[in-house]
Amino acid sequence: MATIKFGVVGTIRGITFIELLQTMGDRACLHAVCENDADKAKEIKEKLPEGVAVYANYDELLDSGIDAVVLTNFFHEHSDYAIKALEKGIHVISDTTAAPTLGDCVKLCRAAEKSTAKYMLGANGPYKKALQFMKKQIAAGKLGDVFYAEAEYLHYAGTIKPYADDSTHWRRMMPGTYYNMHTLGSLMYVTGLMPKQVTATVVRVGDRAKQKNMLTDHSGAKILCRMDNGATLDVTGCAGYGPTSKWFRLIGEKGVLETKRYDETQVLFANANDHFFPDEEIPEIEVYKPQYAELDMVSKEEYADFTEEQMKLGHGGIDFWMLLYFIKYIKGEYEPFFNVYRATALSAAAILSWRSVLDNSRTYTIPDFSNEEERKLYENDFLSPFATEESGNLIPRVAP
Repeated sequence: MATIKFGVVGTIRGITFIELLQTMGDRACLHAVCENDADKAKEIKEKLPEGVAVYANYDELLDSGIDAVVLTNFFHEHSDYAIKALEKGIHVISDTTAAPTLGDCVKLCRAAEKSTAKYMLGANGPYKKALQFMKKQIAAGKLGDVFYAEAEYLHYAGTIKPYADDSTHWRRMMPGTYYNMHTLGSLMYVTGLMPKQVTATVVRVGDRAKQKNMLTDHSGAKILCRMDNGATLDVTGCAGYGPTSKWFRLIGEKGVLETKRYDETQVLFANANDHFFPDEEIPEIEVYKPQYAELDMVSKEEYADFTEEQMKLGHGGIDFWMLLYFIKYIKGEYEPFFNVYRATALSAAAILSWRSVLDNSRTYTIPDFSNEEERKLYENDFLSPFATEESGNLIPRVAP
């Protein structure tokens, strides 16, 4: 297959993929970039290889001859951009939530079904070494059936400058349930389970939201998910209180796997038959420190094609692996977990978790977006905290 020509939309988060695409040899190349901020466009142009075009207009990028596009634009804009690309037969990797509303989830699934191109959610969290290791252990039967799991993503926001009164930045408007790719998304990937129901509440930390001039009133959210096997998952969205932490715990019939708190490189296992009583000796805990070279991410021959420096690019390497797997997907060498149906289920879990918050923590059921009869019920549901008042679709950003 010929070298895949990529376009990248957005240069703040997108700079990672702009750099990564220049390391992929004959697998893929950077063909063009889209940046509508004139100052940022000028700045990025000075860093690009000769022949890579910079466009201010997305349609021009799509018409530039690219085969695939990396979407790193604003969080709530991806579905419209993805649909445009899919309609032109251009492969899509979406770096954040697939869609901001249930109606957009429906539109995206229909577009993906009609397109000859491929769609993948760029959830990079699952490519962490610890989570790849956990997935392999679960697949090998180490835990038996998983019936409970937790995921925590605390991202201390104390150093973020307050937003201006006229700012329309998505972070200023985003409720705490929406950024669930690193928590629920990672657990879905590791277990293979799908969310069926959600209920949620918010976490408030003093008046931090007010201090940052947010349009929301909370610092995070707590979400309970009922999965398709009956398991319960307990997750955060992206919480703005610290200390910064990314932690995962999975409990099955045979034992517990969890990452070590504040040290994502280590995974701990405890046998379900071991009991921790005050008057007894604490049983031995198995400790693992997985490495990519041992995880069979690719064949040994392909692994040897890359340097250690390459494999550490982008959040310690997770962006490298995510992009490489998307390239393999395009080439027909890999089927992603986060296809359009699982991606939209993850988005719907975020959307409906916020509705649960607004509705006194009522339980909401997540639609099956692979079922046209079921998803048709939501095709006109464009309620969103990112909407304008004039649209008639704005829902509260402040919890009761």
